[in-house]
Amino acid sequence: MNVPPSALQSLPKVARVAALYEPAIPASVHEVKEVLPAAAHARLTLRSSEARDTGGFERVFAALNKQRPDRLFLTQRPLMLANGKRIADFALKSKLPSMYIRKEFVESFGSLPAVQP
Repeated sequence: MNVPPSALQSLPKVARVAALYEPAIPASVHEVKEVLPAAAHARLTLRSSEARDTGGFERVFAALNKQRPDRLFLTQRPLMLANGKRIADFALKSKLPSMYIRKEFVESFGSLPAVQP
């Protein structure tokens, strides 16, 4: 997956992006690392948030509520897929537009205006 900087630059009023990923899955870590150069090029601050298991989402959601990122970037891993509805509900409640790597996430979970790079 190559994320063109223009995909992130086109986001209005975005300075901070939270990346939600599963650290036990190397591919999830890789997805976040691939987004870093595009975020830096677009002058965005990318903060990663780890979800290690289903029980960890409340901690992640509490941290995101304190950080107040402008967008949520979600990796495409099993834990995220299994908790997609929960994540989408949090994003909607928090008015946190979300970005997904795959259109299936957008179709399945919805959210506020989503961007698929």
